[in-house]
Amino acid sequence: MPIGTVLHVQKVSAGRAQIVTSDISITDNLWINFTNLGGHGSDVEFGNEREDAKDKERADAIRDRLPKGRSPGKSPHKWKFGGGFHPSLGGVALDGSLMAKVNNLMEWAVQNDMVLGDIDIMAGMRDPKDAHFMCVRFEIAHNNMQHVTMESLRALKDGKDKDGHKWYDHAANGGAGWSRGEVIEHAQSLYSKGSTGAVAAAGYDFGDPRRLPLPINSKPGVSFHCSGHAVDVDIPWRSDANPDKADKWGWEEIYHQFGLTRPLHRDRGVGCHMMESWHIEETGKKLNVEGD
Repeated sequence: MPIGTVLHVQKVSAGRAQIVTSDISITDNLWINFTNLGGHGSDVEFGNEREDAKDKERADAIRDRLPKGRSPGKSPHKWKFGGGFHPSLGGVALDGSLMAKVNNLMEWAVQNDMVLGDIDIMAGMRDPKDAHFMCVRFEIAHNNMQHVTMESLRALKDGKDKDGHKWYDHAANGGAGWSRGEVIEHAQSLYSKGSTGAVAAAGYDFGDPRRLPLPINSKPGVSFHCSGHAVDVDIPWRSDANPDKADKWGWEEIYHQFGLTRPLHRDRGVGCHMMESWHIEETGKKLNVEGD
């Protein structure tokens, strides 16, 4: 496609999108992989500044603090979808307003030369089965088994949950079963090398027996990734203090200007394994781009 082509996503599947442009119609039924989509920035509205006077004041206040020496419109970087991104799973798709806001955030960040590398959309929808595995693994390996007890593990048939993931070995130690330390060691072994061991919410709703060995009717809550209300986006922002260095935790006020927030930001006082600079959800702020 020629540079500058305006592309619209009409429908999505687990990893593909049907695209429509001025030259490609819906009836052409053209689908491409999400990993082929991306952007190089554009002059988008900073929140609702063009229609809302108070929002314009907030936007100008943020702009006054932006690092000097940038080259707006000339950034060599882009935003792109990673290979693990799923816009839709099991008939559930990412919320349209969330993705519209995230798109504007990324376009603005690149256009204003506020990033020191490419922006990577790492994860969208998450399969409940995958979320369940990640949650149990986290609770055992990194959360001091706060929501998993030895009793709940021993109650698992063959030491496995209903998805077939093994969390306990009844036959170990001459039939005495794994000790607490061995349970934790096994869960830790399920992480890949270099993993941060970040927090992970549950995959199944309260009352669902597939939650075991997690509590069926109490915390942890269900991941917003399973309902389409969260997306993981890694943004290497220019540091406020040192514009030539990246700060993935920086510029939370920019997220809020676009109606977004990072509930697991380190500045909220959460523990190290509860921090995620990339996890984005919506605030109650509405943008004029919603519904586009």
